[in-house]
Amino acid sequence: MTPWLARALAWLVPPPRPSTAPGAKGGGRALVIRTDDRVGNVLLTLPLVRALREAGWTVDLLVAAGKAALAEGSADALVRFEKRDAFRRPWRLVALLRALRRARYDVAIDAAHWHAFSLTSALLARWTGAARIVGHRRGPWSRFYTHAVAPAGNARETAQKLRLLEPLNVKHSNESLATALGADGRDRDAALAVLATAGVGRRFALVNPGARKADHRWPASSFAALARGLKERGLDVLVTWGPGERALAAAVASSSESALAPATALPTLAALLRLAALAVTNDTGPMHLAVACGAPTVALFAGSDAARWGHAGTFAAVDAAAPDALEQALAAAAELTSRARP
Repeated sequence: MTPWLARALAWLVPPPRPSTAPGAKGGGRALVIRTDDRVGNVLLTLPLVRALREAGWTVDLLVAAGKAALAEGSADALVRFEKRDAFRRPWRLVALLRALRRARYDVAIDAAHWHAFSLTSALLARWTGAARIVGHRRGPWSRFYTHAVAPAGNARETAQKLRLLEPLNVKHSNESLATALGADGRDRDAALAVLATAGVGRRFALVNPGARKADHRWPASSFAALARGLKERGLDVLVTWGPGERALAAAVASSSESALAPATALPTLAALLRLAALAVTNDTGPMHLAVACGAPTVALFAGSDAARWGHAGTFAAVDAAAPDALEQALAAAAELTSRARP
């Protein structure tokens, strides 16, 4: 991505209107933009949204339509975004762009990860014409923003997101991912039905061996050994899976004589995590969802940075490449399950 292309694209989109945005104490209207439709990336944006609201701002969250349920109740309003509308239903995209321009936001925040520039997010932020356009500093692409915030070393991703509030003089340290997904009574009933059908007791570990990125996956044989160890320690084990991962999950369940979950909608998975005594995952969307649902979580980090993508609280990160990773994971599971769940 070249500097001249950044300049050209920034020039084509209407510039921000003159700054009249009030300071943090006075509040204002803000748009937070996260177009990525991955579960974890939506959840990692929620602390930023909540911090703005607590500082007195009215906050709209532009989020991928398919993952909007993860953010219900976190913002004053959700703006559902479907990237494919540009090709399939262009009139919807035109209507959305008109609505964003008419909203006259005081601030637009591009909440894409600092290491991965999103042209879509930057263009939408610029299009609003907000007085302040905030995003992470990314070389020539910083031209899209009125305030480009430098990343802070290897800080946790939630903390990196909260740094985007610095130009608004909003200071906040609460990195909770809490979501309302799965808290509905119908979702709980669906989760209980899964447990009953699978023959899983109420004290169980949810093991999710899949991951979107192949290099983020701990081997199936290791997950099976972990599942056997958890069962020896008195936990039932339910193996869950996502799109394209059934064979992997079935192999883990078969090798460990554990229960294999059926295809599970995201709200039902969230409800299962709310019931679980423990969740064991790779560094992937269900890891962040487990944390957001309050499940004690052991996460295996293979090919990713635990310091950046991990969490505080009832969370244990294990280096999947360590020779004693299995022993570490079992020890972490024992420690986390010994604590009373709030």
